[in-house]
Amino acid sequence: MEELKSLTRLQESLAKLPSVGKKSAERMAFAMLDMDDDDLLEFSEAIRDLKNKI
Repeated sequence: MEELKSLTRLQESLAKLPSVGKKSAERMAFAMLDMDDDDLLEFSEAIRDLKNKI
């Protein structure tokens, strides 16, 4: 069940972005589930670095 909470949390976070509704956030979250680990790690690091380095 923890996995579902993580998916829901990601969808809710993505839906906070401008022009991203619930359906788009859901599609993005499921697309991330299909990403390989290296690509997903790079994606998460880019988000983290956005606030830390800019």
